[in-house]
Amino acid sequence: MTQGPALQLYGRKKCRETQKGQRWLQERRLAFHFLDLDVKAPGPAELDSLGRAVGGLEALLDTQSDYYRKHGYAHLEFDLRAELLEHPQLLRTPVLRRSPQAVLGFEPDSWSSLTTGSASAGSEKR
Repeated sequence: MTQGPALQLYGRKKCRETQKGQRWLQERRLAFHFLDLDVKAPGPAELDSLGRAVGGLEALLDTQSDYYRKHGYAHLEFDLRAELLEHPQLLRTPVLRRSPQAVLGFEPDSWSSLTTGSASAGSEKR
């Protein structure tokens, strides 16, 4: 029985940090599954799992994003979970996950620790 890659990379194709992360994984020949947040948002259970892995949903909120600023979230009261589910543009990217752990942002040292022991592969999985 063949098992898929243990690594999941959440991001956006146009995000420079996500692109750096993809290159980093490919250069190390690590198999990963790329989840493009512009195509498919995480579901409720997936979002909750990511939140637990990074210390809470608050850590996933990208307060520096254009979407956050343009829509005035800094001045609004809102249900964080509901907004992250409805507007994945608010998620900080990239997120590299190897369940049950995850790393927010492209952090090569943290990514190295997370990927130690991952199966090698020749190409990215989509």
